Amino acid sequence: MEHRVDRKIVGMGAMIAVTSIGLGLMMGATIGFSAEYWWVGVTVAIATGVLSAAAERSRAGLWIATVVALVGIAALGVVGASNAFVPGVIAIVMVGLGVGTACNRFVFGVLRPTPEVYRDRMRSTR
Repeated sequence: MEHRVDRKIVGMGAMIAVTSIGLGLMMGATIGFSAEYWWVGVTVAIATGVLSAAAERSRAGLWIATVVALVGIAALGVVGASNAFVPGVIAIVMVGLGVGTACNRFVFGVLRPTPEVYRDRMRSTR
């Protein structure tokens, strides 16, 4: 980490990851985990890591990540309104979001430098 902005980015990513994982674990402790849907958590973690990395590198990646997130939220709304809703999946999704965020920030922020495009974007939000 060569810049003060990098520390801010890593700290913010860590906070988001810990919050998502913590919320998912609390939800799982309250409503239960649906263990048979473990693959949803793995899919969400991989998608989050890949989409986060894409969003940090270009405006197109940011738009793609935004569209995928909106489609995912809409799908959750549709499934939530139907009889197919399984409450324990939400906890798994939250943990997957946190793990994907943590992996992306660890690789691109700790092991490797934060992408310049994202660093510039964060500088402009001061």
